[in-house]
Amino acid sequence: MIFFLSAIPPAEMDSVVQKLVATLKPGGSILFRDYGRFDMAMLRNHRKGNKVAEDCYLKADGTFATYFSIEALTSIFSKAGCSALECKYCTVRLQNRKRGLTMYRVFIQATFVKEESL
Repeated sequence: MIFFLSAIPPAEMDSVVQKLVATLKPGGSILFRDYGRFDMAMLRNHRKGNKVAEDCYLKADGTFATYFSIEALTSIFSKAGCSALECKYCTVRLQNRKRGLTMYRVFIQATFVKEESL
């Protein structure tokens, strides 16, 4: 299960995924869950003007936060030799009753399979 790709600098994502896929046997699976496009944190960061690339922002602590679209994510894994069995958005509504806040989170959840060698 991968839940860290959003913290990788955009220029290094393809390389990280290629290395990850290289560790799989043909037919092996990668379960993926990370931040999806239009997550509340993305909208908050967008207002602060700290965008460094398409759907990628630099957080106050110096780490990256990338918010994936289905198309962008499947493209990254496709270039590394994987096909998507499933790739969808998963929306969650969180409520903090004490503070009276409702938070709308968007994640992207996918299963990728390493293609068989020819």
